[in-house]
Order: sequence, then structure tokens, then C-alpha cells
Amino acid sequence: MVVIGIGWFVIFAGLLYYLNSGFKMYRDTVATSTYAVPEKSAGVFTLTSPVFTDGDSLPALYTCDRKPLISPPLVMRNPPADTKYFVLIMTDDATGFVHWLVYDLPVSKTRLLDGDPIDTKGRNGNGDLGYIGPCPPHGADHAYSITYYALDSKLGFPPGKSADEIRAAMEGHVTGEARITAHYAREEI
Repeated sequence: MVVIGIGWFVIFAGLLYYLNSGFKMYRDTVATSTYAVPEKSAGVFTLTSPVFTDGDSLPALYTCDRKPLISPPLVMRNPPADTKYFVLIMTDDATGFVHWLVYDLPVSKTRLLDGDPIDTKGRNGNGDLGYIGPCPPHGADHAYSITYYALDSKLGFPPGKSADEIRAAMEGHVTGEARITAHYAREEI
């Protein structure tokens, strides 16, 4: 009976070791995947994304070519010390079309997840609230700038303001800005 008990103990210990090793390999793989959060910048106000790097292609998942339409995840680091709120504006650099406008984000909101529901949404270029994914003409490659503005006060508007109204209200209150740019090209038809 003792021999059987020891046998089961050895099997159980081996299984735990195997599972722990497998989890460590999985954890290490995830930490170096495209969803890994970039390393912290030393004191510089930065905006990054775990799904693309500055100047790279925006994954199609976050564009008009995929449904349901979801906004990309973003990570903001090291805002200026006097920051109270943020404004996020995403525009097509070629046309100025506003794809995403969010204002009065609290200073604690330094990460936006895929499709993160956000209360204070402004109007995109179509006049709708919320995010609208990039959708350049087929064969064209457009650049899209996502800018996080640090503000020293809350704007205090209800949802539905335009980018021009928000930009005007931000004057004199911007303490810093961080930007990331992504490209998106649709195939020729």
C-alpha cells in the first residue's frame, strides 16, 4: 500500500512540474507576443499599442474591413504631473477625417482595451458617436494619427461634441501630447 501511495505521489509531483513548466512557457510566449505591453519609457509622455508599433500597419481587425467594428487597444504612460484629464483624437492624416474622439478621460484611464466602452464620446467624421475604423479607398495607403492630449482641467461637455469644438475648448489647457501613427492599405479590387 505504501508503494502505491509513493507511486501516486511521484506521478502527481511530475504532473505538477510538467504543468508549471508548460505554464511558464505559455507565460513567456505571451509576454513576447504582439499583445505584450511595450516597456515603460523613462519619464517621456508616450502612447503605444500592444497590437501595432508607431508607423506600422494597423491590424485589419480595427478597420472597416472587419465586423464588429472595435477600437484598438492603447497604453499611455508618463503624463505630465499636472494632468487631470485626457482627450483622444484619431484622424486620417491624408484627409483630416476624424475616426475617433473621446474627451474628459480621467487621468487614471491610461489603458484602453479593444473596443473599450467609453462614456464621453465625441462625433466622428460621419457625425456618429464613437469609433469608426479606417477605410481608405482600395489601393490607397493612409496614415492615421492617434493623439492623446493631457489637460489640466475637465472640459465638462456632454457626449456629442465635434473635434473642432473640443480643440477650441482645449486651448490653454494642454499640458502635453503623445502620438502614435498607424498605416492601413486596402487591396485593389
